[in-house]
Amino acid sequence: MRNYIMATLLLSATFLTNANSVNSSTPHPAPQIIAHRGGTADAAENTLPAIKKALANGANAIWITLQLSKDNKLVLYRPSDLKELTDMSGKVSAYTAEQLARANASFAYNQQHDIHPAPKTQVGIPTLDEVLKTFPTTTFYLDIKSPDAAPATLAQALQKTLNATTRGEKNRLSRTRVYSTDDNYLNALDKVNQTSDSAHKIQRFESRNVTRTQVVTQT
Repeated sequence: MRNYIMATLLLSATFLTNANSVNSSTPHPAPQIIAHRGGTADAAENTLPAIKKALANGANAIWITLQLSKDNKLVLYRPSDLKELTDMSGKVSAYTAEQLARANASFAYNQQHDIHPAPKTQVGIPTLDEVLKTFPTTTFYLDIKSPDAAPATLAQALQKTLNATTRGEKNRLSRTRVYSTDDNYLNALDKVNQTSDSAHKIQRFESRNVTRTQVVTQT
């Protein structure tokens, strides 16, 4: 991952230098290192070990992918089928969060990297709640990719989780921001936010359509 970090820094520095040459009076923030899916080069994606390694390697924030389990818990997993990365098969929504925690989330990673014998401690699929408790001050970007979850149900589950800051944690709402390529989920979050005061609103990024339009019109 260190190579990816250096590439990110150099690329960001190039953009900043070019921008400064156009308008030297405008201050620019320092580039940040964001570990995508927790940092897929060093550990199984979207797992606790991946997040831990990414932070140890200097990541400023962690990008994780969320789906909704059968019992309406938000868990970290990206593909539509569990068989792509784990020793289980089927949709995430077919299993409870407890069942998913018993999956071998590093199954495909270990095979791809020829890791033998398998580690004695199995890496399961974590819940968002577990991740936020384990890394109590870390900034997370939450990418919703739950193909068969009802947007309203997912938004309510996310609202419940992000409002459940425990003792010793930095406020969850202040250190998370939500993204999705599916506008239905972002719209559902907006509806949830309408019933919340300013201190309890879920932060979100603009939709992909909005950002693409901005890029096209500004180039």
